[in-house]
Amino acid sequence: MIPDDFSKAQIRHVRGHLLRIVKIGGVTIVHHEHRERGLFHHDYEQRIVSRDETIRIFSIIVPAGDLQSPGFGKRVGEHLRLQVALLAAQMHEGDDGLGILLLVILVAALSLFFIISKVIDDAAVRLGPQMIGGQTIDRGEQRLLPSEVAGHQSIGLAATDPYQHRCADQPCPAHSHEQSQCGHGLQGPHNLRLLIVHPDPDHHPSPGMESQQQSREIPVRSKAIDESFHFFSLWHVPGLSDKHFQVALQPGLDRPASDSPQFSTLKPTPAPVRKTSRAWPHLALFLTLIDPEPLYMNKTLLAQAANEARGLAMDAVHKCSSGHLGLPLGCAEIGAVLFGETLQCDPADPKWLNRDRFILSAGHGSMFIYSWLHLSGYDLSIDEVSKFRVLGSHTPGHPESFETVGVECTTGPLGQGIGNAVGFALSGKMAAAKYNTAEHKIIDNHIIVLAGDGCLQEGVAREAVAFAGHNRLDNLILIYDSNDVTLDAMAKVTQDEDTLAIYSALGWDAVVIEGNDLDAISTAIENAKKGDNGKPKIIIARTLIGKGIPEVAGTAKAHGEGGAKFVDAAKKGLGLPEGTHFYVSDEVKAYFADLKNKRAAIHGEWNKVFLAWGAANPGLAKELDAARHGSLKAEDLLTLVPEYPAEGKAATRNSGGEIFNHIAKAVPHIITGSADLFGSTKNYLTGMGDFGPTNPTGRNIWFGIREHAMGAICNGIAYDGLFLPSGATFLVFADYCRPSIRLAALSRLPVTYIFTHDSVGVGEDGPTHQPVETVSGLRVIPNLDVIRPGDAEETAGAFAAAFSRTDGPTLLALSRQDLPHQGTASAATRREGTLKGGYVLVKETAPLEAIVIATGSEVQWAVEGAKGKPGVRVVSLPCFERFDRQDAAYRESVLPAACTKRIAIEAGVSGLWWKYVGTQGQIIGIDRFGMSAPGNTVFKQLGITAEAVAKALA
Repeated sequence: MIPDDFSKAQIRHVRGHLLRIVKIGGVTIVHHEHRERGLFHHDYEQRIVSRDETIRIFSIIVPAGDLQSPGFGKRVGEHLRLQVALLAAQMHEGDDGLGILLLVILVAALSLFFIISKVIDDAAVRLGPQMIGGQTIDRGEQRLLPSEVAGHQSIGLAATDPYQHRCADQPCPAHSHEQSQCGHGLQGPHNLRLLIVHPDPDHHPSPGMESQQQSREIPVRSKAIDESFHFFSLWHVPGLSDKHFQVALQPGLDRPASDSPQFSTLKPTPAPVRKTSRAWPHLALFLTLIDPEPLYMNKTLLAQAANEARGLAMDAVHKCSSGHLGLPLGCAEIGAVLFGETLQCDPADPKWLNRDRFILSAGHGSMFIYSWLHLSGYDLSIDEVSKFRVLGSHTPGHPESFETVGVECTTGPLGQGIGNAVGFALSGKMAAAKYNTAEHKIIDNHIIVLAGDGCLQEGVAREAVAFAGHNRLDNLILIYDSNDVTLDAMAKVTQDEDTLAIYSALGWDAVVIEGNDLDAISTAIENAKKGDNGKPKIIIARTLIGKGIPEVAGTAKAHGEGGAKFVDAAKKGLGLPEGTHFYVSDEVKAYFADLKNKRAAIHGEWNKVFLAWGAANPGLAKELDAARHGSLKAEDLLTLVPEYPAEGKAATRNSGGEIFNHIAKAVPHIITGSADLFGSTKNYLTGMGDFGPTNPTGRNIWFGIREHAMGAICNGIAYDGLFLPSGATFLVFADYCRPSIRLAALSRLPVTYIFTHDSVGVGEDGPTHQPVETVSGLRVIPNLDVIRPGDAEETAGAFAAAFSRTDGPTLLALSRQDLPHQGTASAATRREGTLKGGYVLVKETAPLEAIVIATGSEVQWAVEGAKGKPGVRVVSLPCFERFDRQDAAYRESVLPAACTKRIAIEAGVSGLWWKYVGTQGQIIGIDRFGMSAPGNTVFKQLGITAEAVAKALA
């Protein structure tokens, strides 16, 4: 049904074209204007308005590549079947003639559903080389190269209906034959035609032009009706959205099957025409517009908004005499298109599940995102914008996810945002496959990341984009601010690679555009969004850094605040009112206020789908809610893990793998990955599948030898909040992903690191693989819990602690070599003690004389060295950070201040232990690098033994 207000002209600018949908005299007119050529297709209006006709239309344009993709025909057939059912729901119930037509169409559509796959797929194979391959395409007098084709084809099903009009004693204008009293029923063949339409931007119809010159007919017989399929070229329809599938059910045509229904054959007639009660109701005009209130691209206002965003950045940087102007000024048009048109978001609900995620990887350009968040209606006031980089404001120097509403992730170190975006994209792919159903699609968003030369040069980004290309994350769009400038100098000083070629080779779709052109940006993003072709997208946007300040624009000086002293003249040149600061015009405010309402309405429509999905899938809904809003309790997780025998031994990496599988089977949103070391790190989830293009629900991620990207990708997954990620490698390689670990701690992300081969016990691999300093180096990162368990039960406590933590990351340091179970204390004591970070493993049986403190594999030496000494207490301290968070009373109960004779033992550097042993204590550690020999030999050679403990206690 058409909305009551649909009679108003609705205008949308798309790639320089105007699409006007107008309702005149009960007839819907689609009016196209090719602005560059100035051609007006008035013939549409003349021919349609001159007759009393109704045309029902719903439409979609699909990527050309889909025609050759497996199963495309089946998907199209299913779509047709559903759309015809939609028609049925809106037809007049009492219309017998229409019922006959409906029956025919339904039967035909159902028949099409079974045959269309073969027809389309076969045709695509035959026609594909001509359509999208390496040959030229003959279009009568024109020849069109594939490179000139816009890259899309529309597919339509056209059905003729000879049962529309009754004519009064005159030749029937609806038919090619003359007939008196044309009051017949279905007469002649009822033609259903499948149309594959090539977008030829140079081919525009004029009155009388025939469009079936390239027609190919494939007769297909069914039991219901005679059908003939035509494959032929039509003109480009630039204004239609990629979400539409065009089906024109055009009444009044009864022609031989070799003809194709088209407007150009309809001629005006002065003869009076009257309709019968059997005619289709006019209320069905333009039956479905997927976007009932399309988002308008108002170039004038968006250009104005871009300049006002520039003004906000200039004022903010000038006011605090700090910051970076280059990107906010150079990418202002990109911001205008994203936040003013293409982003799927709702500023009133920044955490909407199906929003597009926008990540500013080039975080130094933070005034870019602050300006656009403010303009588009997020809860970021102009007062906060004016407090840029001021203590306590919500506009810090680099974007912080926990500080500013609408900021998806903390970015500052270059390249991290790209890795985060890949994590978001992976999470989105996994969630869509897991939660979407055939009846309800609740996740179909995109991840858009804006990055500069610095981001792309960083190794973490190159690792991440290779991973994205290999895993075909086609929901990822990378906009590269290519401005030929880095901070110190012009970019040519440090780079000369062919970005287009590199990313194409990595499996990405890559295009180059003018990055300060609104139309080019809009087209590129629109094409990237609809290009679900198994390739992530990079838009190489050639921008002018510092645009708006002529004195520095296009130079390295524009990168920072160098242009701030010129802002008054620059603002005047941009048309901003003199003497104003942090200025936003009423027109721009009104535009974004209206856009905010439209976005809220779109969100509201999605909410209806989401509610219907929840009602139809209560199990999935409960699981999704638990993933997004629930919290795991360590005590509950521990009940999932059977206790280990009091006697025996196992490497904590091995017991960790068993424990992890027990927990993951019960918690479906836990996922894991390894940097090409699953066989060594033992964190593979058995029977839970491998993530990849053909299995996006797989819970094991093969990161390859990309530790840094693994860390950044896990952070992105954690930011998205739908899955609990973990990544694994050898502990010594933590330094390869340390920046990502640090950012996880800073941003309070619940990421778990499962790092094995935790000490010189690695043995023969030698000092390069023996992390003597690594554990202490990680312990100094604020808000990172480092847990080094001493046996299997402590390992159970460590995993429970990690996956129940919600306010920061946890790193598990696990052993390669076997460790004995410490059965002198109960399993419950060891598990609960690990949750608290430290506990009394062996309690003294005489007045307390000394305390031995140990972690990990050295707990066994502490216990053995204290044997036979009743006044000695052994404390296991697997996690400094968790122990330090306990109250003073608990810490005193474990390490009473009165006992000053303390010995600590750990196979690593000794520096951090002094706070536990005090000035009168002693530390048995390794303040040097290791050596290559069997593990036990190395321990003995470096003095990490029970004998060393006993000697210290003597």
